Amino acid sequence: MDKNDYLNFSKLMALMQEMFVPDKTISKAKVSVYFDLLKDLNIEDISIATEAIIREKKYPVFPLIGEIREMISGRTEDNIDLEAQVAWGTLLKICDRMGFDEPVVNDPILSRAIKTAFGSVKRFGELPPEMEATDRKHFISCYKRIAIRERSEGGQLESTLIKALLENRRQLLEHKE
Repeated sequence: MDKNDYLNFSKLMALMQEMFVPDKTISKAKVSVYFDLLKDLNIEDISIATEAIIREKKYPVFPLIGEIREMISGRTEDNIDLEAQVAWGTLLKICDRMGFDEPVVNDPILSRAIKTAFGSVKRFGELPPEMEATDRKHFISCYKRIAIRERSEGGQLESTLIKALLENRRQLLEHKE
């Protein structure tokens, strides 16, 4: 993150404050400390982690910096690993059902991973079957790199719920004064 992300980061912190400790306001110092200790991360990842924490956290306690980091690193790695495994299975199903003569691949990440790893589905079909373990490892590695890059280029999640909660919070603060 950089200074341009501070406003969006502050909104995410205010949202978490509203969800977990609604009777208190969040201090500028707390936002500043969290920002400084999380600035090495991507604002999009923090946004996704914030939404996941709101969905999954069981106790009404403001999330610690470590929880945010854990949500980002754990979710990203686990999800991409699982996606890559599923993509390999999908590639095999496509080849089994449609053959190797350039079948239609509707998933853009899967399509790019196939092209990156093998050049094409047809070239994948020309590889010797005894190399399947090596091909699988190479494909999964390519898929994960592409998926990570795709996620880092994605836009920030900003739902109408977040906007409504922040607006309600602002109105409440104005009425107290």
